[in-house]
Formats: sequence, C-alpha cells, structure tokens
Amino acid sequence: MGWQWRDEGSSYAYGQRLREEWRAALEHAAGCLACRTPGALCSEGGRLLRAYERAMRQARSGGAG
Repeated sequence: MGWQWRDEGSSYAYGQRLREEWRAALEHAAGCLACRTPGALCSEGGRLLRAYERAMRQARSGGAG
C-alpha cells in the first residue's frame, strides 16, 4: 500500500495524541511521590490524567469536540 499522508484529523493522529497523553501521565506518576501515595493529591498528575481523558473522549467521538 505504501506511505500515506495522515492529517491532524485522522484516526492515526488521534491515536498518536492519545498515546502521548498516556505516556506523559505515566512518566509523571512514576516519579511523583504524591501520585504513588494512595489518597494523596497531585495537581500535575490530575492535569495530565484529565488531558488523557479528553484525548480519549475525542478519539472515541471521531475527533469532534
């Protein structure tokens, strides 16, 4: 089939963004004591998790919103 251009609206682009958001959240949590402590709160970890959740919703909806 060969190489194809994939624009920002493609499912590939949404999947890539989803993986990047998930990786950022995991990398932060791995080094953050608050994220690894049950019951503790971390504003940065929460922000990264919300960004991942937004990317997941956007990927599931086909990119709308």
